Amino acid sequence: MLPFQLPFAIVSLVLAGISLTVLIVAGRNGEGKIKLPVHSMDDDLDVNGLRGPSTGDEFEESKDPFDVTKPEDAIDGQALDEDRFWHRMRLRKIIMSIIFALILSLQCVSLGFSITLSEPSSIDTKIIITDVLNILFTIYLLVITTLAISYSDIDRHWPSVVHIASLTVSKSLSGVVIALVPGSRISTSAPLRLVVLLSKIVGGEELDSQVVDALWYTTFALYWITAIIAMGTSRGPELHFPSEKIYSEKTLATTTNKDPYNVCGVTDCSPWGFLLFSYSTKVVMLGNKSESLEIGDLPIVPANMRATILYARMKAALLRSALRASPSSHTSSHPPPQSFVKRIIAKVTPSFKSRPGSGWSLIFTLLSLNKTPFIVQTLLAVVGAIFFYAPAFFLQLLVKYLEVGSGREDSDPRWGWSYCLGLFFFNAFITLVTGQLWSLSTTTIQVRLRIQLNTILFAKTLVRKSSASTSSSDSSDPSTSKTAASSTTAIVASAEATGEAEDAAGKDVKSKDETIGGKEKEDADFSSKAQIMTLMTIDVDRVSEFAWHFFTLVDSPIEIIIGSIFLYNLLGISSLFGLALTCLFLPINHWAGKIVVRAQDGLMKARDERLALMNEVLGGIRMLKFMAWERSFEKRVLGLREKELYFQRRNYIIEALFNMIWATSPVIVTLVSFWHFAYIRQQDLTPSIAFTSITVFSEMKFALNALPETFINMLQSLVSVRRIEKYLASAEVPHVPPFSPSSSSPSSSSSKPKPASEDYIIAANGATITWPQDRAGSSASASASALRTSPGSATSSTAPTPRKNKFVLVDVNLRFPVGELSLICGKLGSGKTLMLLGLLGEADLLTGQVICPRSPPDALASFQVPYIAPDEWIVPGICAYVPQSAWLQNASIKDNILFTLPFDEERYQQTLAACALVSDLKILEDGDESEIGERGVNLSGGQKARVSLARAVYSRASILLLDDVLSAVDAHTARHLFDNCLKGPLMKNRTIILVSHHVQLCAPGASYIVALDNGRVMYAGDRGGFEGSSVMAGLVQQTDPEAKDKDGNKEKEKEKEGRFEKPIEAVAPDSASSEEDQENIATVSSASSTIAAPSESAAKSSEAKTERKAPRKLIEEEKRAVGRISKDIWLTYFSACGNWVYWTIFLFSVLLAAASPVVENNWLKIWAASVESGDERFSTGFYIGVYAAVTIVGVFLSTWRWLVLYFGSIHASTVLYKALLKSVLFAHIRFHDTVSRGRLLNRFGKDFEGIDSSLSDNFGRSLMWGVSALTTICLLTYVGGLPFLLAAIVLAFFYWNVARVYGQTSRDMRRLDSVTRSPLYSIYGETIAGVTVLRAFGAGSKFLRDMLRCVDTNSNPYYWMWGVNRWLSARFNLLSSAVVGVTGVVVLITPNMNAAMAGFALTFASTIMQDLVFMVRRFVGLEQSMVALERVKEFSELAQEPPEFIEPRPPAAWPHEGSIECKDLVIRYAPELPNVLHGISFKIEPGEKVGILGRTGSGKSTLALSFFRFVEATEGSINIDGLDISRVGLTDLRSRLTIIPQDPTILSGTIRSTLDVFDEYEDAEIYEALRRVHLIPSADTPAEGADDVNANVFRNLDSQVSEGGENFSTGEKQLMCMARAILKRSKVLVMDEATASVDYATDELISKTIRHEFAESTILTIAHRLRTVIDYNRIMLLDDGQIIEFDSPKTLLENENSKFYELCKATGREEFRMLRRLAGVSSS
Repeated sequence: MLPFQLPFAIVSLVLAGISLTVLIVAGRNGEGKIKLPVHSMDDDLDVNGLRGPSTGDEFEESKDPFDVTKPEDAIDGQALDEDRFWHRMRLRKIIMSIIFALILSLQCVSLGFSITLSEPSSIDTKIIITDVLNILFTIYLLVITTLAISYSDIDRHWPSVVHIASLTVSKSLSGVVIALVPGSRISTSAPLRLVVLLSKIVGGEELDSQVVDALWYTTFALYWITAIIAMGTSRGPELHFPSEKIYSEKTLATTTNKDPYNVCGVTDCSPWGFLLFSYSTKVVMLGNKSESLEIGDLPIVPANMRATILYARMKAALLRSALRASPSSHTSSHPPPQSFVKRIIAKVTPSFKSRPGSGWSLIFTLLSLNKTPFIVQTLLAVVGAIFFYAPAFFLQLLVKYLEVGSGREDSDPRWGWSYCLGLFFFNAFITLVTGQLWSLSTTTIQVRLRIQLNTILFAKTLVRKSSASTSSSDSSDPSTSKTAASSTTAIVASAEATGEAEDAAGKDVKSKDETIGGKEKEDADFSSKAQIMTLMTIDVDRVSEFAWHFFTLVDSPIEIIIGSIFLYNLLGISSLFGLALTCLFLPINHWAGKIVVRAQDGLMKARDERLALMNEVLGGIRMLKFMAWERSFEKRVLGLREKELYFQRRNYIIEALFNMIWATSPVIVTLVSFWHFAYIRQQDLTPSIAFTSITVFSEMKFALNALPETFINMLQSLVSVRRIEKYLASAEVPHVPPFSPSSSSPSSSSSKPKPASEDYIIAANGATITWPQDRAGSSASASASALRTSPGSATSSTAPTPRKNKFVLVDVNLRFPVGELSLICGKLGSGKTLMLLGLLGEADLLTGQVICPRSPPDALASFQVPYIAPDEWIVPGICAYVPQSAWLQNASIKDNILFTLPFDEERYQQTLAACALVSDLKILEDGDESEIGERGVNLSGGQKARVSLARAVYSRASILLLDDVLSAVDAHTARHLFDNCLKGPLMKNRTIILVSHHVQLCAPGASYIVALDNGRVMYAGDRGGFEGSSVMAGLVQQTDPEAKDKDGNKEKEKEKEGRFEKPIEAVAPDSASSEEDQENIATVSSASSTIAAPSESAAKSSEAKTERKAPRKLIEEEKRAVGRISKDIWLTYFSACGNWVYWTIFLFSVLLAAASPVVENNWLKIWAASVESGDERFSTGFYIGVYAAVTIVGVFLSTWRWLVLYFGSIHASTVLYKALLKSVLFAHIRFHDTVSRGRLLNRFGKDFEGIDSSLSDNFGRSLMWGVSALTTICLLTYVGGLPFLLAAIVLAFFYWNVARVYGQTSRDMRRLDSVTRSPLYSIYGETIAGVTVLRAFGAGSKFLRDMLRCVDTNSNPYYWMWGVNRWLSARFNLLSSAVVGVTGVVVLITPNMNAAMAGFALTFASTIMQDLVFMVRRFVGLEQSMVALERVKEFSELAQEPPEFIEPRPPAAWPHEGSIECKDLVIRYAPELPNVLHGISFKIEPGEKVGILGRTGSGKSTLALSFFRFVEATEGSINIDGLDISRVGLTDLRSRLTIIPQDPTILSGTIRSTLDVFDEYEDAEIYEALRRVHLIPSADTPAEGADDVNANVFRNLDSQVSEGGENFSTGEKQLMCMARAILKRSKVLVMDEATASVDYATDELISKTIRHEFAESTILTIAHRLRTVIDYNRIMLLDDGQIIEFDSPKTLLENENSKFYELCKATGREEFRMLRRLAGVSSS
């Protein structure tokens, strides 16, 4: 009987039993199919609360409005040639069944021979048992193969293939061992025995017992055949999935790979292809053939890796956790409604409870959701750890075999061959296991965690209550705090790992559970936009990347235990002395770990601060350029950058020293063990012991070092998990039930507009409302304000008392009429915006009740139908909201207005006409297809407001809440909007609640008027009572006293007044226009009508469309490089690191460090050889001493090279960041208008994080692994001679080609990952900025689906980046395993090879595997990191503005008078574009006040920008005080002039730092400026009491200003900008609608202030309100880039033929009279 047959037969049968058990259990559970979380699965669950089973009409209410999954999301794809595939699979299974039947026959014959050829008394029972076990094993294989023939579905086919392949491969490998191990009767001529057997049978000769061995060999060969067939059997047919279901049209347009089989090959690969990642070969080859890969070229990932499925499962898991936590809650018929994410964090199981924010609940949920991959990961880690030292074991056996002498008579040469085979096999086996382990960790677990966390965070953002950020609990928020767009700031936690905690709701109770390492975790306010990327990218990435480190917690302890046992067998008790020393390093590791965590936290905090400032700088870049603050803010940013790099430098030094400690510990352990073994115990340190020990110690070093690193990563990940969980636990807006088709379906024939009824009442009963606060600490109060699930939802009051000085609306009792226009008015800071947000459910309700319908989150998604009848357009109960600061998407004007609704030509044209957009679209070259830039930069304030209004008008909402939509337009446009839009046919039967300062205009048309003052309702009633009250008198402009006497004649004069409306056609709607408007001008007709009839405009639009070219892109597509990293990128990095002296020192350090292990092992070889030969020329102490010196010097050299490298890295980070910052700050403003802020932040954030943290590490390790591999090859060539050198050349050629192919593809994956990250950032930013608008329109689920598409687009290249990485590693590692095996063969067959030299060679050969793989992987990682540098360099070489300073510089007092002279000024934005200003000339005397008027596109803003040289003069000149500004440096010019823009920009900090950015003024001067703009009362006004409600926040200069000033109203920000201008006191002041958002009464006071404060200054004012400029010295009226009128207001008004006269006349009779009086024109 062959040796080991019985043990292997038993093992085979046990494996068959396990296989049978698994198949039975899997079949019973029915797992393996992707199932959509359908309603039946969670019948008891509502998205925002727990309720009993729903029946009948309750179904729609129990449906989750955020369930965006569709049936097609759950399938991998459709098989295109399914029948042919299953036919081939059946054929394969039939062949395998035949072979198994043949094997069974041979085994039965073998059993018969075993019985018949033996005497009954001498029958070997073991042989019989072995044969029977083999027969049973084969029968099992035959049965499952035969049954599998009929399988034509993957769920049954694939498990059977995996089991067959596993069992046949295990049987085949066991046969190799049986055949090769000495003692076998099968000799090297065994293959001939089958021939002998056949000849005996043919010749009729007598058979002997060797026939059994021949039969065994035959079955062995047949098993190999079946194993090969099974390993090559595919999982399923190749699949196709419609790309348009995953990618956007833009992505699909760039696709070049038209392969119909476009689904990831993991769905159809074979077991062998799965193990070797052959499904990635298609991507690798695509990357090699294509010049540059695109997203659409990549195969689509399987369904279980797509965002929709992962989001659905994540949400379902969170809901299940909540249900388990409250098992009794769903038995109640009407439990209190709670939001679905709030219930996530409350509890996990009845036995496991965690406080929200501790992180444990989220960790448990993630582990339970991904339990299968985590379990498989753990099992793979255990298997890999158990066999980790198997190669070292065979290394010891091979060297020991050479020690005792391979030529002895009793030594069988097959033992040496067996050891070489063992070396190869176990290296290959560990390669396959670790390959699958890393693949599972990266491409599966990490990607899943990223998607799950990102999607659930985004979903949370859509329901999270917004809160303005203030960093101190006692700082007050101003009264009119936020616009809707700015009320959505919250998303990202700013909490750090350590620091004091302060609850966002004002609590001062601190919990010990919040501590990490004994320090309290800072409580996050999640309200800074600047930190959004921190939470959704850095924190999510940190948590997901822990998947790499998780299995270390499993395999490292096992490796340490097995390694210790191995060492004990080698060195005996000496190993324990060495290992005991590791305990001394544990406190050092713990101490070093704490230092690393603190340093990392400091680095993250510094990085957050820098990114927050950069976000503000980029957001306010226009203001910085207007004020010439680039250098000042450059210095401020670089200061924070220096602080960040200080922590980065500390991190590097700590890391280097920490690595030295880790590297020193195994060295000392080795030295002590060898010293005790050889010196104390006087044992011989033979080569087999020495080199095996070195190998084991080296392997243990990874395990010992990995544990501390893993614990550090675990702590850092825990910090991020806590931040994420705390965000998920934050307060949410009240729940709104999903859209109900039964009541108002957009496509149902019965869904006609309902009449005004009580179903949709809007009222407030005794309500006290305040700005929202994050009350994460009390989930009950956070969610108890949920609305009733009815169309008219009542918000009840359970919110806690707000913090001190929080602005509140007190005791509000209102009832707005349904289907009518209502007006909310009041002075600046009275709480008007807060009132609207209270109705929308966005504010906190402290007491009382607010009743108002709200749009369901899935409303917009429910309206996606091809056609809607006009009489069914308006859907009762649906809301629309227009914020004060317009929220617009980076899309075309048309797309912004449609907002994903179906296109109705007639309604669309009516909307354009009603919103006075017809003339604007004529001016734009691309019309309504013109792209709106990020934040609407290429539209004027009035255009942005009217596009935002048009979106609401076009919408299907029956309730419109409009926040100050008239402030950004001039008087006659406001009149047009009121008459034709707000009171027009499109608004018929719609409820409109309008906030406006235009009281005189709006009050007569309002059915219900509410007047607010400092948080209190001063009046609420009809217009009759309002017009007769004293409240109105304080809100309107002063009127002509003569007009009052003529009130009784209004009806008689009505016909005459009609003529005052007629001239409105002479001018266009909006007088403000930005530079991009002018750039888009093709031809502008001076007689173009603003208010065209719908039919006329429609006809013109259709004509224009036939001639229109494809619209131009304003925001350019992000560029990405192709091919290899170019030479200049490498040179940029090398020069940034240092000069030739630095690189000489560094390369010398690397070479010395690389020589260290060679010297170490060579000395060990000399020592072991002396022991082996018995010729010890030196004492043992001498050998140990030299070895100790060499190893310790090697450790220090290794540390030194890292310190040198890190020094250069910090220098490079400094140089590169300065270059990028300067380039961006001083780039043309056009660049900032055409490049999204997210793209720039990506450069300053993610890209520089990679340059700081990864680039130097990848560069250093690439070089070091490369030098190490080269050293190893040289040594092996020295040992193996010429044959090995030739083999090395062949292998090097193969390595090079594989690495080249891999490198190209991997670079493209990295570039695609970077490029696709920006759209993801953009949709985050758009959602954060406009979440109130999205919720109001019911666009939540629609944006969630769009975000999931962006996530899929971004995760696909990341998935394949790791897939390609694994593809390379599998092949390189198998080749490296072959190199080790071949080296073993070489030392075995080389004559005169002693054991010491063999150990020396094999030790280095075992390292070549990791050297080559890590070298290629690190080099590709380096190239991927260089992609970040590539992107940074692109923006570091931007075209710059003209010089800051030009010699000779102007005098310090320039301009000292303020005279302006413009001579023949011609301006165009680009050489290929037409002129915007056509040779205009004028002269303004010192101190003159000039008003600039004109329609949109007339050139007003261009003229204003030309004073600051944002656009350069093509011809002509502008002289200020006789000095041509083209000869003045930009900094000198802009710092001497002042502009107050229409869109005010203020920075975060305090009121003091906002007004006095560079600490130039005293507090008294700042207070005086605030008084001048009427933000605080006069000095003699009594101070407010401590308990006063709604105290004036501007009295305290330390009051907090949130990011972008979002806790202030637009009007307040405009006044703060004016106060800043008053402090500056320039001789030339340009005001661009500086008081547009201020009430009329305050505006009049401001006008007086301007006349007084700037009496000696020259003022140029672009204004909508004619009263603002009516008393100016002169009026300049522009039209088509030319001055058509320029004279005093009095002169122009006296001329009835003047355009200015017509403009004033269009304002109405009374206003016209007042304007004439103010201009000094006598009444006629």
